[in-house]
Amino acid sequence: YIDQPVPNSDYGDFSGRELVLMTRKMFPLSCTREDTFSAGLSMGGFGTWDMLMTFPEAFSCGAPVCGGGLSWRTDALKGMKIRAYHGLDDELVPFNNSMEMVMTARKHGAKVVLTAYDKVGHASWVPAYEETDMIEWLAAQKRG
Repeated sequence: YIDQPVPNSDYGDFSGRELVLMTRKMFPLSCTREDTFSAGLSMGGFGTWDMLMTFPEAFSCGAPVCGGGLSWRTDALKGMKIRAYHGLDDELVPFNNSMEMVMTARKHGAKVVLTAYDKVGHASWVPAYEETDMIEWLAAQKRG
């Protein structure tokens, strides 16, 4: 959900905050920003970018896979560590979606690494999760 620029339409903000709080309450997870990350693929990659920009105070880092977002909002990512992944041959979510987010986030001071997979389409999560240290990297990040 993305909020609309009209009064009383903040469902996206509400559901995002509730998602973080509910997840922390339901599972034996840390309740601190330093130990919390966001990751997702495809629509979840878009959700990851959005959650990191909307609630930067809740996350230490993130890993969007074949996602994209509202690049004009990347100023909220200053200092955030992000690893993005995308297939160059993705016909469903164009590679440029990730490239635009990465470039504007870097301009705003985010620490972003983009891994581009040659001859990989939309299923870039396969090499991202199987061939990299993404999970270990996410778990190791701390942000004060």
